[in-house]
Amino acid sequence: MGYWLIALLLLVLLQDLWQGLSQVQTVPYSEFEKALTQERIAEVTISELAVVGRLKTLHRRT
Repeated sequence: MGYWLIALLLLVLLQDLWQGLSQVQTVPYSEFEKALTQERIAEVTISELAVVGRLKTLHRRT
């Protein structure tokens, strides 16, 4: 019984991790334009139904 509980817990944790990594956020076009001018856009895909993009990862300098 303990193994099933651990397996279920791991499955829930992996699902939460997967959802956290694949989050989608809708932004207004004005914010998209601002990110574009700041060169923060890593990738853009344009289709008939949507414009989908990925932002560059921000690296903080210390």
